[in-house]
Amino acid sequence: MAAKHHAGPLGTVQLLRFVGQVTQRRHALAKSIWQPSSLPAWLNEETYLGKIQPLLAGLTNKAIASALGTSIPYASAIRAGRRVPHPRHWLALAQLVGITADVYAGQPRMEQSN
Repeated sequence: MAAKHHAGPLGTVQLLRFVGQVTQRRHALAKSIWQPSSLPAWLNEETYLGKIQPLLAGLTNKAIASALGTSIPYASAIRAGRRVPHPRHWLALAQLVGITADVYAGQPRMEQSN
């Protein structure tokens, strides 16, 4: 019977460090290829702070983290207003709280649930 190999404390720390580095690289790449022109004209910092961020309190940290592909602690900071996420996340957050563009008026509106 072959011996099982278990990561000791040092192996665990190294693994966590590696995972963190991979995550940081993935986010850095996403930031570098993101184009500001990909945001709808109505979706700006004023809309994020005034319309979207206040509605995040009604969501779970897990829902926010899942929608953005971020950690739950970072999602918690976004939800609490302690952090403003990168603009590449604003559209996903707007959709998550039900804010969409009113194509005709050019103003954000709340989606109505039936």
